[in-house]
Amino acid sequence: MARLNFLISVGLILTFAGFVAAQSTAASRCFQFTWLGPRFNNESVFLNATCAEATMLSNGIPCVKPLVVSHDGSWPDVDYIWNNYPDVSCILADTDVCAQYTFYFNGQVDYRTAAQMNTVKVVVKNVPDYGASRERNDLGFLTFDLKTDLSHLFNWNVKQLFLYLTAEYITPNNELNQVVLWDKIILRGENALLDFKNMNTKYYFWDDGNGLKGHHNVTLTLSWNIIPNAGLLPNIQALGQHSFKFPTDYTQTRV
Repeated sequence: MARLNFLISVGLILTFAGFVAAQSTAASRCFQFTWLGPRFNNESVFLNATCAEATMLSNGIPCVKPLVVSHDGSWPDVDYIWNNYPDVSCILADTDVCAQYTFYFNGQVDYRTAAQMNTVKVVVKNVPDYGASRERNDLGFLTFDLKTDLSHLFNWNVKQLFLYLTAEYITPNNELNQVVLWDKIILRGENALLDFKNMNTKYYFWDDGNGLKGHHNVTLTLSWNIIPNAGLLPNIQALGQHSFKFPTDYTQTRV
């Protein structure tokens, strides 16, 4: 995380906040700050603004202290705030709570990144689905490559990522078919640089009919849920996808 460019004693009261109970002390304290989004930089109109000016610039949302802006567009360095501004706090009664981290999501925070996918082996069988009607349905098998770097998606408010690989296609029976083939959880601090080769799917690729054999346009997409410490749970789709075809003949070999 980048160092904060400046800290001034104004702020914005916004939603999307994580709350902590005030400690039962004579003067219960908690820290409060507001993040204004990644497009604010050294030329931001909020630089050196007074509380009244900040209120006007934020469309009338009232401000309290302090306001935090990162000069390079990265996330605020929370440890830096605690270490360098220990006296900036709000005084609470024993039963009060306040926002410890107030995160302003203004639609400009971009959790997308590129992902490269490729199919290595693709076959299809026609077998009875004993888990459903026992009718013979198409069952696809594939192995895939996946390469992406998700390291930069983690910040102070991202606890983990839930990744999932989806196959989408159209059949005469359904305008849209979506099948999750693989998923993975990445916790903060774990390796988020993925480079998988010839991976098997984690889940069966069933079609509710005979729509896979000879299908010429099945699309793989990688998506992830952002699991925050507090706030919204964005659902993000990677930049990049991969389309592939199923063979026109059923395989008779064991897969």
